[in-house]
Amino acid sequence: MGFGIIKRFLAKFREGEQTIHPQHVPLIAALYCIMSSIREILVESFDMLSTRRMRGVYDDFSYMMLEFDKLHQLLRRLSGTADCSEFEEEILKMPVNLSLHIRRLHTAAEELRQVSVDGNEHIVRSAIRRISAIVEDIAWYLDGKVFR
Repeated sequence: MGFGIIKRFLAKFREGEQTIHPQHVPLIAALYCIMSSIREILVESFDMLSTRRMRGVYDDFSYMMLEFDKLHQLLRRLSGTADCSEFEEEILKMPVNLSLHIRRLHTAAEELRQVSVDGNEHIVRSAIRRISAIVEDIAWYLDGKVFR
């Protein structure tokens, strides 16, 4: 897991190097809404992991959530007040490459929820790392395609 991509991406906003294209505000709002629903799945997964007392994955999970939440918070700030609709409806508003990343993220979050119930520590850790990698892919995509 490399926090470097997201860290550099966020640093560009803090330093004023990055701005958002006005036509991309609806895309950012849709992405924020989708990531909000995925975040609920991740929180539910952590609840299940804590119930099972799988302390060996807490650090990996916390690190992944830090990456996820940093990107989620940035999207919230950029989108203002977003009107969230259905998941599929929001994905249809996105470019194909970004929608593929989002679908992968949603699938990986659902898989994490499933393995949080009955998976061993190795499988759970693998699912967490997959989510972290997808979040980095989304940040990379946004950095190159949506922001200037």
